[in-house]
This record gives sequence, C-alpha cells and structure tokens, in this order.
Amino acid sequence: MIVTAKKDIRHDQLGFIPKGKQFEANERQVKQLQALGVITVPIALYDTKVNTDHPSSGLGLEAQSSALPVAPVSPQTTLQPSKRGGKRRKTEE
Repeated sequence: MIVTAKKDIRHDQLGFIPKGKQFEANERQVKQLQALGVITVPIALYDTKVNTDHPSSGLGLEAQSSALPVAPVSPQTTLQPSKRGGKRRKTEE
C-alpha cells in the first residue's frame, strides 16, 4: 500500500523516510505507523453498482417496511411493588 509520511520517520525495516515522501509499506507496517499517527493513508475508492432489482428504490418512492407497526401506548400506569423494596412492616392484628 502506498502511504505518505506526515513527519520524518526512522523505521527499522523501512529506514529513514522524510516528511511528505510517498512510500510503500505492508499492512502490518501501515497499522503500526497509523497507530503512531505519522502517515496518511489514502481512502480506498470502491466501484458502485446500480441496483436494478428494485426499480422503485432511488426514485423517491417510499419502500414498504418489513418492520411491524408500533403498538399503541396505554395511558394508564400500573402500580407494582418494588422488587428491591424495604422490609415489610408488621401489621397489628
């Protein structure tokens, strides 16, 4: 992979690399130098593919969702005793 040095680099395998020079390094070296923040790695560009299987996508038409509709919320709350509540008080009989 071809990368560019941000700073002067002294590397045991690559030797001295001055700031701004482009050089080739393997994946392990790139990861090591990236962790130190001394190189810039070009962004990988990928070929894009137009999906013709679904012609409605991309035309501004909303695709039908496969998710279930949201259930309505109950306006009432239910009171339940706390699971970590304190000791119950004894009632007088």
